[in-house]
Amino acid sequence: MADALMRQIEMLRHVPRQGKISPQQLHRRLADLGYDTTERTVQRDLQALSAMVPILCDDESKPHGWYWSKTAPVWNLPGLSLSEAFAFQLLEKFSSNLLPSGIGEQLQPYFIAAREQVNREVGPSLARNWLRKVRCVEPGQPLLPASASAEVLREVHAALMQNRCLQIRYRSPEADERTVHPLGLVQHGQIFYAVVNYDGYPDIRLIALHRIRKAKVLEQEVVTPPGFDLDHYIAQGGLGFGEYGKAVKLTIRMSNYAGEHLKETKLSEDQVITDTGPGEVRVVASVQLTRRLRWWLLAFGPDVEVVAPAKLRDEMRKQLCAALERYEGPTGVRS
Repeated sequence: MADALMRQIEMLRHVPRQGKISPQQLHRRLADLGYDTTERTVQRDLQALSAMVPILCDDESKPHGWYWSKTAPVWNLPGLSLSEAFAFQLLEKFSSNLLPSGIGEQLQPYFIAAREQVNREVGPSLARNWLRKVRCVEPGQPLLPASASAEVLREVHAALMQNRCLQIRYRSPEADERTVHPLGLVQHGQIFYAVVNYDGYPDIRLIALHRIRKAKVLEQEVVTPPGFDLDHYIAQGGLGFGEYGKAVKLTIRMSNYAGEHLKETKLSEDQVITDTGPGEVRVVASVQLTRRLRWWLLAFGPDVEVVAPAKLRDEMRKQLCAALERYEGPTGVRS
């Protein structure tokens, strides 16, 4: 009896909330875990369990498969601790808009379980007081999240877990289908990017998930570039949108007000800040030359001056001159 109960508990752990799993797949997983059973027993167990817990069978398309109802509560042993419940409440209130489309829906049962757990342990009134006194503020201009389809997300996650290639249609429904080797998934602000190689090309590319119109996992295994490491790729400016790996020694003059935060949050480990006169500092740091760096510098307006490298200084000068020309022109729509 105990063996049967443990087998059924293990079966329920493997039934997904997204997608489905067939009795044959469940039987193989149970066998790998050391359970001696048959496919017929697995089918009987699933039918019996469906009368007690909200698991459903998709028998309209082959292969038939089982999945949890979208409205099913979290089925978990042991239950959420109070600290885990608070963490889920913070995620729901302040970071759910950062989650790609589909992931938030999958987490709804956990959000519901978290609210119930907090209400049970501290009471609804105290829980509301706590949430009213906690806030998360984005450092930049708030933007609405880009929406990627749930189907695309499932295929991308599956490809990453299985180390398989993806066949994708990018940007438009009419675009040609291409094969990519997914190397990683990175969230940057409100957008999720897949780090990939296009099949047959060595260079590493970033593709936005919300621009993938169609995705399908292939049997072809991913070929990882020699020495590739996702953390190293990011540290070397891979998410800076271009010019990956181009390190420069940046020298800038800043107003004291603008440069104050760099004394606490450095540009690099070798950063040096020197007072150069009334109300001004000189900052020298090794950085990656990226579009993100250029956007950051331009955001300071007249409070920063690029001294070196000379090429970047010239770029900033041209950008600011173009901005000045725009503002000195007539207000309104240009002809």
